[in-house]
Amino acid sequence: DLCARLRERLSPSGSQSTWVPPESFERKTTKYLVREEDVLRVKTMVIRHLPLLIFGRAQGTSKSVFRLSSVQDEMQNQKLHETQLITSVYFDNAGLDLYHTRLQREEGARLIRFRWYGERENDHSEVFIERKTHHESWVSEDSVKERFAVKDRNVKPFMDGSWLPDRMLTKEVRRGTRSQGSADKSLKLAKEVQEQLLSEGHTPKVRTTYARAAFQLATTNAVRISLDTNLCMINEQSAPIHPDT
Repeated sequence: DLCARLRERLSPSGSQSTWVPPESFERKTTKYLVREEDVLRVKTMVIRHLPLLIFGRAQGTSKSVFRLSSVQDEMQNQKLHETQLITSVYFDNAGLDLYHTRLQREEGARLIRFRWYGERENDHSEVFIERKTHHESWVSEDSVKERFAVKDRNVKPFMDGSWLPDRMLTKEVRRGTRSQGSADKSLKLAKEVQEQLLSEGHTPKVRTTYARAAFQLATTNAVRISLDTNLCMINEQSAPIHPDT
């Protein structure tokens, strides 16, 4: 918060913003392994250049007088956290074709995963269905991540081909919370992902969970640094499938 206040004084415009995750964006990434004993050092180095993104909290809303106790009270009262639990389930077929094409970084290699943030508390919890497409440097297109959100209760019907988010998207357009163009794009993505899951026999293979600390401005997605800790990987192939999950 101290670094954030100094940054607000130097550039106060647009400081009262809450970050909203985009549905689709082009991306270029560079990844590094950090030793556990260096995690705190890396955080303090990064925060000099980018603010820590507190999920659910608007940047620039902190009080003008810095008191550690007030920050701790705010974090507890609003249930805010410096890291966010992220769970992802990755899909593939029996031959693990998606995995191998991604590993070899073939042009057009795709990845399909279901992701949620925090705990799935009930059937109204939000789950993001994502597709990442890799493009080589010699292709005119950049690599892209696309996704759309569904309620937890609709995940299994979507997987077995009995449900699509068309009605949900139509309601959002009528309520004015989504444009028609955005709805058409999400429905097209949903149909393509569902078709690939069913036609190529993709099923859950691996689940990952980790705590993510993100550093970025709430007003732009141009630059982001993420630091993931407490990584856990689970073999979904041997997991029992409950009829209601």
